[in-house]
Amino acid sequence: MYKIYSEHFVLPPGFTKKLFLFMKLTALMLFLAFMQVSASTLAQKVTLSERNASLTTIFEQIRNQTGYDFAYTTATIQVAKPVTIDVKNMELTQVLKLIFNDQPLDYEIDNKSVEVSLKEPSFLESLKDKAARLLALPAHIHGRVIDSLGQPLSGANVSLNLKGASYVATTDNKGEFDFPDIPPNRYTLIVTYIGYSRIERIIQVNSREILLSLVMHNLSSALDQIQVIGYGAESRRFSVGSVATVTAEQIEKQPVTNPLLALEGQVPGLAVTAMNGVPGATTLVQLRGQNTLATTNLNFKPYDQPYFIVDGVPFASQNANVSQLANLALAQEFSGGLSQSTGIGAFNDINPNDIESITILKDADATSIYGTKGANGVILITTKKGKAGKTTFDLNINSQFNEVARPIQLLNTQQYLQLRREAFAQDGITPNNNPNDYSGAYAPDLTIYDQNKYTNWQKVIQGNSTNNTDIHASVSGGGPNNTFIVSGGYTRSDYNYPGSFADQRYTLHSAITSTSVNKRFSLQLITDYAYDQNNSAGFGGSQDVLLPPQCT
Repeated sequence: MYKIYSEHFVLPPGFTKKLFLFMKLTALMLFLAFMQVSASTLAQKVTLSERNASLTTIFEQIRNQTGYDFAYTTATIQVAKPVTIDVKNMELTQVLKLIFNDQPLDYEIDNKSVEVSLKEPSFLESLKDKAARLLALPAHIHGRVIDSLGQPLSGANVSLNLKGASYVATTDNKGEFDFPDIPPNRYTLIVTYIGYSRIERIIQVNSREILLSLVMHNLSSALDQIQVIGYGAESRRFSVGSVATVTAEQIEKQPVTNPLLALEGQVPGLAVTAMNGVPGATTLVQLRGQNTLATTNLNFKPYDQPYFIVDGVPFASQNANVSQLANLALAQEFSGGLSQSTGIGAFNDINPNDIESITILKDADATSIYGTKGANGVILITTKKGKAGKTTFDLNINSQFNEVARPIQLLNTQQYLQLRREAFAQDGITPNNNPNDYSGAYAPDLTIYDQNKYTNWQKVIQGNSTNNTDIHASVSGGGPNNTFIVSGGYTRSDYNYPGSFADQRYTLHSAITSTSVNKRFSLQLITDYAYDQNNSAGFGGSQDVLLPPQCT
C-alpha cells in the first residue's frame, strides 16, 4: 500500500507565493532599468557653436556627439536655411527645437535616428496654394548665397534658365537675391562666382514662395598646390621664381620604369632623352640646353645635367651609369662632341610608384640655395609619406605588351640579288667566290649562298613581343602626429631579343613621421632598398638585321 501526500506534491508549502513575489521584483527592476536607459538616451548633452552654418554641418556635429543618424533627401534639405546656434551641454531635444524653430522642415525621433521632412502646410496655406495653381499665379523666389564659412557672397551671378526664357539676378551685400513674379514651370538654377565651384539645380516653381539657401565651395586651383623648394615648401600662388612640379598623379599615368622618363613633356625647357630602348638604360636630362663648353682630360665635353636630390640627399652625380660589364645598354658609338653616357641608369632603382612629387628648380631658385652645384638646375625628388587616417592597403598591378611599331621595310631575296648584280655591273666587276680576291669581286651572297632562301633577320633579332609587369603594394596610415607607410614593388621588363633576357627590380620603401603636439619638432625616418638584376645580352647584335636575306 502507498500513502500519497497530495498537499506536498511537487512544491513545498508557501513556495508559490515566494515565486510570484520574486517575479514581481524582477519585472520592477527590469522596468526601472529600461526607463533609466531610455531617459539617458533622450537626455544626451550637445554642445554647438556655429554661425550661418548649413544644416548638414549641424547634423554631422550632432551625429559625432550623440550617435544619432539623420535621414533626409536632397530635395528636402535644399530648402533649409543657414543655422546660427550657440549652446553648451543642452539636451538633444531642446537643441533640435532650436534648430528647426525657423525652418520649413519638421522632424521625428525614432530610436537612434531623426527623420527630417517638409512641414505640412496648414489648411489656409493649402487652400492658397491650390488657388494659385489653378490661376497659374507667378511665384516669388528669394535666396541667399554664402561660402563654406557662412560668409555672404556679394556679386554672385544667379540665373533661372528655361528654354526660350532666362531670368538673371546678382546677390547684394548680404548675399541675397530675389526673383519676383516667376511663372510656374521647371527651371534650372545656376549660381557662379569667381573662385568658387558652380552650383546647378533644378527648381520646380508652383505658384508659391520659394526660399533657398545656397552654399558655394572654394574651387581648387593649380595655384594652390604645394611645391618643394630646397629646404622648405611654398604655394605656387606665392612663388616668384621659375619652379615646375610633377605630381604623383601625373607620374602614375605614364607606364614607365624610370622616374626621369615621367618628366618628358611635363616641364618647359626640360629635355629628356632615353639613350636606347634597352630595359633599365640610362635616361639623360638637360635643363635649358648646354651651358658649358669646357673639355675633360680626354678632350670630351660633358653633357650638362641638373643636380639630383632625393629626400634631401644628393643622388647619382651627373646621372652617371652603374654599368660594370659590356652589354646592350652600352651599345652606342661616340664620334666626338658632347659625351653622353650610356649603360644602366642609376634612377632605374627608384620605383615611380614611391614618388610623391618631382620639383625642378631653374635659374636663381637653384643657385640661391645650392650654389654652383645648381648651375644646371636642380631636380628634387620627394618620396611618399604616410597620411593620417585609417590604415589602408593599396595594390596596383600593371602589365604591358610591346612590339616594334614600324619595322624597317627590307628587300626580299630576289630584290636584294638584283640590287647586288646591278651594282657589280655598274662597276664592271664580275663577282667570284675567291676570299683572297681583294679587288672587291668576292661576293659569297651571289656565288655561294642559296639563291632562293629568305630570312627576315629583323624579325628574328627584334621581332619578339615583350612583356612588362609591375606589381606595387603599400600599407599606410597613422594619427594626426604619427604616420607610417611601407611599400614594396616588383618590376620585370623583357627584351625583344631572342633568349631569356630581362630586367628585374625589387624595391622596398618605408617612411615614419612623428611630429610634436605643438608642431615645433618633427622627426622623419625614410629608408629605401632596391635590388636590380639586369640579364642582358652581350655587346652588339643589332647591326645583324642588315645581313643578306639568304645568309644562314
